[in-house]
Amino acid sequence: MGTVRIESKDLDKYEQAELERIKFVNEILSSTARKKVVVAGPGTGETFLFKKVLSGKTKTLTLSFVNSLVDDLSLELYGISEVRTLHSFGRSELSKLLRNDVNIYSKLSTIIREDFKILVGGDTDFDILFHERLDDDANLKFYETRRQYYDYYGFTDVIHATVKAFEADKNKVPTYEQVLIDEFQDFNKLEVSMIDLFAEKSPILLTGDDDQALYEFLKNASADHIRFRHGEKMPDYAAFSLPFCSRCPEVVVEATNDLINNAKQNGFLKERIKKPYIYFPNIDKDKIGNQFPSIGFSNKFATQVPWFIEKCIGETANALKNKFDVLIITSNNNQVRAIAKELIKRGFRNLDYPEKRKDREVNFLDAFDILIEKKEDNLGWRIIASLLFSPKDFSALIKESSEDLSKKLFEILPSEFTKGVLETAKAVKYILNEKSVSPDLLASTFEHFGISPDKISSDYLCEKFHALNSPSGNPGLRNIPIKVTTIQSSKGLSADVVFIANFDDRYFLRDGSTITDQDICNFLVALTRTKKKAFLISTVDKKNPSLLRLISEKRIQFI
Repeated sequence: MGTVRIESKDLDKYEQAELERIKFVNEILSSTARKKVVVAGPGTGETFLFKKVLSGKTKTLTLSFVNSLVDDLSLELYGISEVRTLHSFGRSELSKLLRNDVNIYSKLSTIIREDFKILVGGDTDFDILFHERLDDDANLKFYETRRQYYDYYGFTDVIHATVKAFEADKNKVPTYEQVLIDEFQDFNKLEVSMIDLFAEKSPILLTGDDDQALYEFLKNASADHIRFRHGEKMPDYAAFSLPFCSRCPEVVVEATNDLINNAKQNGFLKERIKKPYIYFPNIDKDKIGNQFPSIGFSNKFATQVPWFIEKCIGETANALKNKFDVLIITSNNNQVRAIAKELIKRGFRNLDYPEKRKDREVNFLDAFDILIEKKEDNLGWRIIASLLFSPKDFSALIKESSEDLSKKLFEILPSEFTKGVLETAKAVKYILNEKSVSPDLLASTFEHFGISPDKISSDYLCEKFHALNSPSGNPGLRNIPIKVTTIQSSKGLSADVVFIANFDDRYFLRDGSTITDQDICNFLVALTRTKKKAFLISTVDKKNPSLLRLISEKRIQFI
């Protein structure tokens, strides 16, 4: 593992900064420890480090749990490492162990939780049992029985099953020349069990930042796992840091340090790993800092937010006179869609945003996706029945299915019902394959999915009409790449210009009035997506957000 060398006699401030940054990288590369943990703040060069660590190795594994991060890493590390999400890796390894394909349905725990309510009469969150490794909980036997009946795994239990199989026979744990783990602060106890198994067999390097922990409430993740390994509680891990931020302009780095230091003075972030976060100077970044020396903040009515964003984009374009991209971060998906659709009305044509809420509930698309391929699939029929049967009839079906597990739901359901559903599945398959479907069957299929043919026709005509006419809006701005997303979904993203919209206590504070450590981490992650200029937009007049008060006023331009 070669270190990076810089040789220069007369170093200017930029060369000196590069030399200082490389010292931290070389310290990691030259360490002979088999277990390493690196705390890396936003934009401090984890990918650069990964490439250096992997250099010269042939069998390596890089794991994360965020799909967008895996996509980016897969490109950055193309040809030098296998890059996987945890559940993708778990599925692959479990298939090898079972010598059989493993079916995955992401919402399986929701399905089995509903079955539990019907068959047992109680309620339990199975995901928490898996996340927290509560392996002795008696309810997991119920889960496994129903899981086997449906012959699927969910995202969580596929990792649990793989971990249990590895723990039963550690010789089955694959070995690598190097294992890299990204975003370790967002791992839960179950996922850490997997990582600990790797650490017994292969050299391992963990990277993360407890300041960027976002998923405690979504997946029972805990920043304590990285804190323990970086501290004295687990001395077998050699601890390092990457302090130099090469992504953000100096004012954003300074504001981030204000946020952390003032939060600590006010009694927050008590368990935080102490580490520096330093602006990395270079000629281009310093020019940007001189051009945009402050973070913009403004109070606007909610209806004015898209107008204000358009105005600021125009002013930024006038200042930069070059291409740039935009990231708009807000607190929930309803706000995402509302802002995006208003910007489209204003003539912006290059928008990326989730047009529909990523539905966590089961739906017809899930069912037909399964039944198109496997017409007697228990899970597919279970989903269909839950959507079309009355609660009473559905409960009776689930109870009957539990009495004889060898009997398929397809065999229990009325033949006329299954025949009609399969006709619809056939129509869906034809539509997907661009084959003709009878008008009556097409209408009934649309009805299943709650789709209006009239609206489709209307949207199509509008699209064609707009294509024939000049688009509205400033032609210099309309094709600027803009992504609109939530705080959690902004993880792994960055952009030249970042807007944090609806930056109000009622939206950005979990309880609407009192700051928590999680609120501080959320704000830190959102702010540090910035490469050139950041804007904060509140919709509460005459009251500055509580989080804004943790940043020095000299860094804020009140617009």
